[in-house]
Amino acid sequence: MILTLVRLSLFGTLLLLQDCGPPTATGANANTGPSPWPTDNRSSSQNRIRNGDHKMENREEMNVPKLEFSSDLKGSSLHIEYKVKNVTGNDVFLFNVLYEQDSKGQPVTALQPVYASLRTNGVLHLAKCVPPLPQMKSVEMRRIPYVTKLAAGAEFKESFDLKVPVDEYNPYFFKNQDSKEEVRSANHLVFSIQFIRGSEKLKTNPTLIDGALSVWHPDLFGNIETISSREISLSVNVNKRTDAFEEF
Repeated sequence: MILTLVRLSLFGTLLLLQDCGPPTATGANANTGPSPWPTDNRSSSQNRIRNGDHKMENREEMNVPKLEFSSDLKGSSLHIEYKVKNVTGNDVFLFNVLYEQDSKGQPVTALQPVYASLRTNGVLHLAKCVPPLPQMKSVEMRRIPYVTKLAAGAEFKESFDLKVPVDEYNPYFFKNQDSKEEVRSANHLVFSIQFIRGSEKLKTNPTLIDGALSVWHPDLFGNIETISSREISLSVNVNKRTDAFEEF
């Protein structure tokens, strides 16, 4: 079960998520609402304040990083580009560096730079996030991506290509020679990225991956926030896992 905390402030209601289940948190150009996939491109404040105070609306938009996302099929590859602009006025840290461990137990950049899950509704969810803990098995260690520091006013851009069919990727259910899968078609695509705000309680340390930081906070999962893109209509083939695998 994904726990959600709600914090009230002068800027309105902000959803704080423990992990990257169905993306419902807010972003400056992200979507939110009762349905996980709204069709418009309004921010949460715009959805709530239809005829109200525009100053409050603008203040909330300035309190959440802005996400821009695009994708395009290029031959046998799915090209992904995203940009996050920090308009909050304070440092934020993006959970964007996925990593695995080599044969010596040292962290190395993951072969696939984004987690991927084809949901039963036909939406391919790509996420740079803290993945939800599995329900069908126990784990010894929580998978927490490394972070990139984004100073106030700064922008972070990244682009990468995924081979098509896109492999589903959940770090708690690694694909191996015994894994079973079949090619299915996604009809929509959505992208999520998580961040945490800088504070006195937040501690970071350098890692063996250049530019990537490990992060610690006494209430880490209570302070992680999710930004999601709007849903994009795109038909792309996916290697859907049919063995043990959990969607997110």
